[in-house]
Amino acid sequence: TKINILKYLGCKTSKEIKNIEACHIEDGLAVLKFIIDLKQKNINPKNEYEVSECLYNKRKEGINFFRNSFDYISAFDSNAAIIHYKPTPEKSLSFKNRNILLIDSGAQYLEGTTDVTRVIKVGTKNLNRIKYTYTYLIKSLIKIENKIFPKNTISSEVDLFIRNYLSKYKIYYSHGTGHGVGNFGDVHEKYPIIAPRSKDTFTNNNLFSIEPGCYIEGKFGLRVENLYVTKISDKSLILKNITLVPYELDLIDFKLITNFERKYIKQYHKKIYVNFQSRLSDEYRNYFLKNLINKI
Repeated sequence: TKINILKYLGCKTSKEIKNIEACHIEDGLAVLKFIIDLKQKNINPKNEYEVSECLYNKRKEGINFFRNSFDYISAFDSNAAIIHYKPTPEKSLSFKNRNILLIDSGAQYLEGTTDVTRVIKVGTKNLNRIKYTYTYLIKSLIKIENKIFPKNTISSEVDLFIRNYLSKYKIYYSHGTGHGVGNFGDVHEKYPIIAPRSKDTFTNNNLFSIEPGCYIEGKFGLRVENLYVTKISDKSLILKNITLVPYELDLIDFKLITNFERKYIKQYHKKIYVNFQSRLSDEYRNYFLKNLINKI
């Protein structure tokens, strides 16, 4: 009899989940400080590669940071449409006159592994098409987090749920919706794969990404990625977001956001703030309250 070892690896213990959530607090704090420093021009990277180095240096300040979990994807504007783009010191777009930054990054901490993608507005242009698309990516994540799936849902059904929703708004992406994440191991663990043809069944305490996107060649690329843990009861399955990094409010078109979604985003940002406020300087706290909570 063949045993699917990957399925068993994909099911984390309660202790592992507790540790993974702890490292996401450490990781979220580092990414938050990086975003605020970038917005406030407390750091001045010259190009895409230096942007990734700035985030790496911020993570190194964290407790129990071990190393990056993969080479960061740090991309401005049209480069963000290249799904697996990686800047190098020799070949990297300069920061000057850019509009958006997509940064896909992660780290290995002694407690576990992280993987997060955020898009940051770095220019002053009014980006209507980008805002429209980004807003619906956020809305798709809110829908998935509030959906109660049947207990025996297979991963391709979650993939289809998000794609069907986004396709109503002419938003498509050519990669899988998500992948399993290891525990201080392979950041792209093989179980569960969230993709159209995947037959993986969810078990309790699976850890995986959900990362819908949109890529317009030569123009822009967007992706928002959180990590989720499955919680299964007698008859139902829910997905719990354990990533603690705020969304880019300057790219959300609030005319497209319902009152429920507005409150949901605000509660998410408040949750992040509560986790971090005791470890933030006055400058960071004031920025967070003004621009990431009161602005909603």
